Amino acid sequence: MESFEILHMISGLPGSDCGYYRILTGSAAIKYLALVFQNPIFPDIRAGTKKATLSSTELMTLESIKKTWHPQMVDYSDLGDASSGSDELQCLHQTYSAVYHDHFDVDKVVVSFEWDPHYVCGVNVETEIYSLIQGHNIGPRFLAHITENRNRVIGYMVEEFRGATLLGIVHGYLKPSSFLIIDGRALLHSFGGSSQTNDKSVLDAEMTALEGILQSDWLPGKPVSQELSDELVALCQRDDGIHPAVFHRAVEEGKITDTEEDHKRWLLELKRNGGLWNSNN
Repeated sequence: MESFEILHMISGLPGSDCGYYRILTGSAAIKYLALVFQNPIFPDIRAGTKKATLSSTELMTLESIKKTWHPQMVDYSDLGDASSGSDELQCLHQTYSAVYHDHFDVDKVVVSFEWDPHYVCGVNVETEIYSLIQGHNIGPRFLAHITENRNRVIGYMVEEFRGATLLGIVHGYLKPSSFLIIDGRALLHSFGGSSQTNDKSVLDAEMTALEGILQSDWLPGKPVSQELSDELVALCQRDDGIHPAVFHRAVEEGKITDTEEDHKRWLLELKRNGGLWNSNN
């Protein structure tokens, strides 16, 4: 059997009877191993050979970032060794994020990605928001998309620490750590819950709340419970996405309060309007 290195793993998701290992093979390809948790239909027979057996293989297309707008692509296997970036401000609020060195003549870059196809929606939103703010000096400079096996797009690369409402963008979850102060300028990052809107009242409300947010004794929000996390994943799978307003209400209140009918209708409106939404949601 070909040697391999375990990169990541995830336990079973709601409604799923298996978990996954993300592995790097000796041939430098990334593959996924499924662990089936269900009990076998035959009795336990203690006559194993102590050797691993591959029961089956399946060729399937994993969910990836839909909108690839930047010409540069960097494969995960070409990133090299990461620095310890877990305490970097730009790495906060990201499931997988770290600082790397020497890419595109930049000393330090930040790479954020999501390999699990069930959670790729957040990184997908961030990638699209970066396409809207690129060149407006609002956020860090976008350098490249991150690929897996040189085809599936799973993340992005931005420069480390290097007026959004005019573009019709609402951040969605502003807090002091959303701002990077560089040479006297304030840049925004962490766009996982952001979206475009043509509703001026939504944009004005976020700007009105900004002063209070910056003056408050801010503490990181309470972590999302495993139960709520599982419910949000199940919601994303059921409806093929999560509306930003529904997601943030659930995080703030600790539970999902919107009905299935409302959520599906709002998602449909969001897609019809090209990502634009209003305060009625």
